[in-house]
Amino acid sequence: MKKIIWMLSILVISGEIFGQTADSTNYTPLHWAASQGYVEMLKVLINKGYDINKQDESGFTPLHYAAVSGQLAAVEFLVDSGADLYIVNNENYTPMTMAARAGEQPIVDYLFIKMRSVRVDQLKAQVEKARVESDLVKAAKARVEAEQLRQKADEWTAEAKRWRDEAEKWNKEAQKWKAQQVMLDKIAAERLAEAIKAKQASEDKFQSEKAARLAAERIVTELVANERAQAQAVQAAQAALNAQRATDAAIANLADELLKQSEQYQIDTDTNMEDTNRALNNESSDTYDSYSYDSVADLNSLNHTLPPDSTDLPEVDDPAISISSDDYSTSSVSDIEE
Repeated sequence: MKKIIWMLSILVISGEIFGQTADSTNYTPLHWAASQGYVEMLKVLINKGYDINKQDESGFTPLHYAAVSGQLAAVEFLVDSGADLYIVNNENYTPMTMAARAGEQPIVDYLFIKMRSVRVDQLKAQVEKARVESDLVKAAKARVEAEQLRQKADEWTAEAKRWRDEAEKWNKEAQKWKAQQVMLDKIAAERLAEAIKAKQASEDKFQSEKAARLAAERIVTELVANERAQAQAVQAAQAALNAQRATDAAIANLADELLKQSEQYQIDTDTNMEDTNRALNNESSDTYDSYSYDSVADLNSLNHTLPPDSTDLPEVDDPAISISSDDYSTSSVSDIEE
């Protein structure tokens, strides 16, 4: 690996990789080596005379690139080689700030310790140097140093302010995201409420349609039942009419039959009366003195031939009773006819 880095260093130095020591953006091989963590190449380039605090067009130094890339070994080498810990890029961010933004906590811890120790070492050196110098020089230098310290304090204050501004920026961003989340939650709740309302409306509509269908079915059922009842009533009326017609026909037939029987009975009655009159007329023409027992029997037989509604002749049971020809006259025949 060292041989490869050494060869890359030779190529960089000879201009085979970048073609020149710095391009139009002031990006040098030292920046690239720091971002890749090639410590051996950094040594070669620094020895070659590259500016350890050279800033590109974004204000990044090699220490910025090493810090934001998480190259702890390169950061340590650059710090030990005299890289400026407080130099800022175009966004006013130091290498430690860039490491913090990149989430490189080990580099942040290292740079913080180094920056604090540099402060202490500088103060100690200044105090020691002030003891050696004269009072006036010490006073003047003390004022200068105080001003420098004040400036450093101002720098630290500005740095703290930048941190506060950054925190406020992120806080505002968080509040913005929170407000957006609240708005999204509200929209989601409204959408959910609308969906529930639409579902309830659909359910109500379904129930209404179902009730309407059931009502229609009941109406149809009632209509069918009414039609069936009407049909049954019509059938019953037709049956009653048919029965009435049959009864009327039977009565008519019976009346015809009775009429025929009455006519036949009248004919039979007339025939019997004619026969009786004829027989009586024939017997009245004969001369006899009295009826015998046989004549009485014949009279009784004649009485049985009369119709049921005619006046019955008294039956003669006593043979001693005799009827003379004078007593049996035409008037008797008229009585029999009546």
